[in-house]
Amino acid sequence: MRALILSQSLSGDSFQKLHILTGESGLFVGLKRHSKKQNTQDQPIIFDTAEIEIQNKSGSSGSFINSYELIERRASIGNSYRSLEAAAKFARFIIYNIIAVHSSESIYELAERSLNAFAAQKSPDHVYFKALYLLLKQEGYPVRESWFEGLSATTQADVADLLRNPAPTQDSNDLSCQQISEALSEWMEQYTDFKRPKSD
Repeated sequence: MRALILSQSLSGDSFQKLHILTGESGLFVGLKRHSKKQNTQDQPIIFDTAEIEIQNKSGSSGSFINSYELIERRASIGNSYRSLEAAAKFARFIIYNIIAVHSSESIYELAERSLNAFAAQKSPDHVYFKALYLLLKQEGYPVRESWFEGLSATTQADVADLLRNPAPTQDSNDLSCQQISEALSEWMEQYTDFKRPKSD
């Protein structure tokens, strides 16, 4: 199945522990044995898209990754600290809130599009805001009817521009976009089942 790697950490001396998002199965934890081969294509890295095969073992809290075929590696996200920070923040958000998400295919597609934008060095503030807004909207929350309509006319115009226009190719520190994202996050925590990760 096609999968996104949202987090990566060591699990003992022999395994990597991965948070994996798929359109078929949603979010789950997978364990991948370290390969002794020098080929890095079969070693998962955060933000990868890969074709994987899993095996579920009784008595285990996770799935074992039997095969890992790399489709796309988004190493370029790490070229910008702010892009890396924003992409990791979005990945943590999905991991923290996936229990509230029911449409696995749509959340997978949104996550992949967003990571592609981060990898293309689009404005991380813009990409993060749009991803959060669209996630709330597609999960059925009245983000336009409630949050957007409660904004000032000036802020509504700014939000409309952010949603209508593609994210610019720049790594600027967009204070206005950050403030809008914060306002949306505050509304989200008050009126939806989604929460910001504690480490955010």
